[in-house]
Amino acid sequence: MNSLIKRKENIIYNGIDDYFDNITINDLKPNSWKVPIGGGFYGKEEVKEVIKCYLHGSLSIQKPVMEFERKFSEYIGTDYGVAVNSGTSANILALNSLMDAGYLKKGDEVALPATTFITVATPIIQLGLVPVYIDIDPETLNINIDELRKAILDKKRNIECVMAVHTLGNPVDMTRIMELTEHRGIQVIEDCCEAHGAEWGGKKIGSYGIIST
Repeated sequence: MNSLIKRKENIIYNGIDDYFDNITINDLKPNSWKVPIGGGFYGKEEVKEVIKCYLHGSLSIQKPVMEFERKFSEYIGTDYGVAVNSGTSANILALNSLMDAGYLKKGDEVALPATTFITVATPIIQLGLVPVYIDIDPETLNINIDELRKAILDKKRNIECVMAVHTLGNPVDMTRIMELTEHRGIQVIEDCCEAHGAEWGGKKIGSYGIIST
């Protein structure tokens, strides 16, 4: 790399170091809620890596992204991983992949918790699938598996997929979810956006379903 370009890069990185050395976590607080449910917390290391990708050509298709995909897959315990720009895109990709593979078709019903982010429901509707809202467990805010069981056994229903959303860090009881779905050929997508790193039954969430997001 040209030495002049390298010096200019170092000026940028040193400026980032100086910026973060002179602020506190309170300066980065995403909102003033007593119990915040969103927002990013990051430091100079993350900012410098993003800037480095921009300076070297692009943000999304870079060696760090591919390395992240590999390492995150290993961490979760899955064979593959694909980085996308948002949880919404991840859900669309997961559902569309199942449709392309012939596991789902337009008109099939997809069970999801009645209390969740809209980005769980909109990809279902966008792809011509039918959302079936299942009541939640008030203790965990996750899908109520007893109610899910009733819906799956209801002969008037056509549930071919379950969106298991791990809400606010609380893992869904994936043991019961898989017992309900595996022998019936029902697909399971785990939405782990709010709970990456959480575990159930000694396994990382995201490693139970056919696809996780």
